[in-house]
Amino acid sequence: GRFVIDVNEFPDERALFSGAPTLAAHLKRTLKPARDAITSQIHEHRYWAHWDKREKLFEAVESLDRFIVLTIDTRVPVFMFTDDHISLYSDKVIVIASDAPAVLGTLSSSLHFAWFEGTRPPRGATSTYVVSRCLRTFAFPPDSAELTAAALNFSNARDDALAKVKSPTSLYNELDRPGAQSSVVRNLRDTLVQLDRAVADSYGWSDL
Repeated sequence: GRFVIDVNEFPDERALFSGAPTLAAHLKRTLKPARDAITSQIHEHRYWAHWDKREKLFEAVESLDRFIVLTIDTRVPVFMFTDDHISLYSDKVIVIASDAPAVLGTLSSSLHFAWFEGTRPPRGATSTYVVSRCLRTFAFPPDSAELTAAALNFSNARDDALAKVKSPTSLYNELDRPGAQSSVVRNLRDTLVQLDRAVADSYGWSDL
């Protein structure tokens, strides 16, 4: 329900006031004092712009029909594809510039979840997925036709399940609950097992 105006395109204050005078006056009155009070780690001289916006990341995302997103604060990391290039993603959303099913599948596997459990900050049941600790240190396996197929099967099964469950959190709670034996949950479990086997095989761990 909120609309965002991206004013990063204005190179200087004169251009801002020329292009959007009412908005410029508002930003100078309300935003500039707060930005001027910040004295450390300033990487952007334009007080009106989104600071530390990942320009190269969003350029890469713009060239893709879909890309991967993840909420930072989570019990279980739920990596999902989205094709929404219009929304402005907050710093609580991780954006990964990949449209590869194998990447989504590997990140969604139990193997990556084990890595997340070993690298995440210890903050109780709900933790933070830290890119520098959990993602950049993670070694992806070689892609394969088997891994891509298993990833697509899992993604499709999860999409079907999410159409029947109110949220990803609710779905993953059901997935972990031994007493949950609905056809939707059983099918998702089966595709996750197949995905885990395909990921392990891609690493060369067929003897697990």
